[in-house]
Amino acid sequence: EMGIYEISNSTYYLKKWKIRHLDVKITFQNHIFEEEIFVKVLDGWRNESTKIG
Repeated sequence: EMGIYEISNSTYYLKKWKIRHLDVKITFQNHIFEEEIFVKVLDGWRNESTKIG
């Protein structure tokens, strides 16, 4: 049971990372400051940690 949870959880993080990576690419193309990207990523990780609890 735990093994299945870990696999699905890894897939969840992989999808999240791809979305985040795409956001960073778009942000660079639009010449937005790196600090804003950094804050967005930190907020995302904080929210995910809260969900896992």
